[in-house]
Amino acid sequence: MLSVHNYVTVIYRIVMHCTWLVVWNIFFYFGSTADIVKAFNDLPRLPALTAAKLFGVDQGTLQAWAGALSGFKRHFVIQGSFSPGVGSCNGFPEGCALSCLAMVGLTHLFHVWVRAVDMTFKPASYVDNWAVLLESPEAMAKACDAVDKFADMLKIRLDAKKSFTWSADRHGRAALRAQGFRVVNATRDLGAHVVYTRQLSNSTLLDRIEGLSDFWVKLKSAVTTYKQKVTLVRRWQETFRVHADCSHASSWSAKTRG
Repeated sequence: MLSVHNYVTVIYRIVMHCTWLVVWNIFFYFGSTADIVKAFNDLPRLPALTAAKLFGVDQGTLQAWAGALSGFKRHFVIQGSFSPGVGSCNGFPEGCALSCLAMVGLTHLFHVWVRAVDMTFKPASYVDNWAVLLESPEAMAKACDAVDKFADMLKIRLDAKKSFTWSADRHGRAALRAQGFRVVNATRDLGAHVVYTRQLSNSTLLDRIEGLSDFWVKLKSAVTTYKQKVTLVRRWQETFRVHADCSHASSWSAKTRG
């Protein structure tokens, strides 16, 4: 079984492989990416439990699982006061292993649905991130409609701000823009900086460094113990954690040191 880190690495490798195929004029790939709003908190329970049933989960486990979910209540803070508990037919608790099974079930249905719409489509997903790889920009509308329809059927909301299309070829990008799609050359995806073209880019890394501009000033004035401050310094290391392949000028590194 792939670990979380290895699974994300596989997805990055797929994108990189598609980009290199275009660079060497071997093949042309295009893609779209969509993100589920609030991830686990917005998943429909009945379809997820049904998918688990199809996976072979026994009825007793499903009944216990559904019973526990029905007991969950949401409370809202309004002007400093908590509202009474509100029940829901959507949402799974984050951190629960069974919630991961629910996400896997719905993700599997997503893959089956996309392939049923068009066998040339190649779905790729990681938790709440849904992507489709295509062989033609003219098929992008069909692919996006398939993703939107699947989300509508399950009453899942997709984040428009995090949805985009890409192409490793400039002619493909022009074709996608002509159809009205939002096209990106590079962006932060799955926690890392992903580049979909031949251009070298490090914007996500630089944005993180900019976010640390006042970190050391705040750390110095913070009323806390030395041990806690050492723990906070890990944030400096995490700035570069998912950007090992991004180059940057030494002056940017100096900025992070304060």
